Amino acid sequence: MPYIFLVNETNRHICIQHRLFGVPATDRARSQISSVVKGDQLFLYIYGTGLLYGPFRAESNLFLEKYPEQGPWNLSPVDKKHGYYPYRLHVSTDELRGHGIPFKKIERLNIGLNTELLQRKSVVYASPFQAHIFEELLRDLPVEREVGPVAEKDFSHLESIYTRTVEVTDSQEKALQLLVQKNFEQLEEGVKPVTSYFNVQYGTIRGEIDILGQDKERNYVVTELKAENLKKDIWTQLLTYSHVIRDIYAKHEGVEVRTFLICPGFDRRTFYSYPELKKLLKRQESVRVFKYETNFKDRISFEEIPVTI
Repeated sequence: MPYIFLVNETNRHICIQHRLFGVPATDRARSQISSVVKGDQLFLYIYGTGLLYGPFRAESNLFLEKYPEQGPWNLSPVDKKHGYYPYRLHVSTDELRGHGIPFKKIERLNIGLNTELLQRKSVVYASPFQAHIFEELLRDLPVEREVGPVAEKDFSHLESIYTRTVEVTDSQEKALQLLVQKNFEQLEEGVKPVTSYFNVQYGTIRGEIDILGQDKERNYVVTELKAENLKKDIWTQLLTYSHVIRDIYAKHEGVEVRTFLICPGFDRRTFYSYPELKKLLKRQESVRVFKYETNFKDRISFEEIPVTI
């Protein structure tokens, strides 16, 4: 999968020199980087300059650095609240171009990306179609010749972020987000998370998808999490997001869009409208609703809500 990491100019040089990408010690940043795996294609967007650099390749899976204060993100002044970017992965710079492309040039192509979608993000998913456009724009630029230390190649000893117990830090909803991502395949065989806290913008529509996933047939899965019982406006929210993903992403890849809802239950009106919505669908598996049970720490289970009453 392709992803854009967002950094400032100082951190761009650190990332390239050390062949290392990292994100702050926040639940949102951890959630956004959790879907990145070895082999994924990566890019850097630079706050301030508005340039996009790349391409990079993830050479390791995500790991938690045990001693992040030792560097390389230990410049003064240090943002101790965010913790020296402890969630990290090693990257290859073999194909890196020496210059970036202005993101405004990408915006003018009208491929579903603009700087507003990058706000308050550490890592942003880019579709294969969008990444192909990036590659085309970067192809004519010179290859980066900046030399840094050689990254180690054996990453088997690094601790996987997925083996760690999820801890509640900011809220139950953020804990729920991490637990669902970690246990996503419980919902359906072969389904996997692609990204989280995914901004959508489409005309006057603005929103944030909790988790954007893909099933085993590479169909997109728009997933919304609710810590409270579902309200009747959930169908409008969910189907609007699905339309945006279909029009901007899915149609370029020849795939469908499905939706998952994860909640503790329904209010009465929403409960009765769900089976009627399913009956109207050509493919009933396009929408699935799951009830969860969790301790908001290290355990979660799912049960699909039946259609019949």
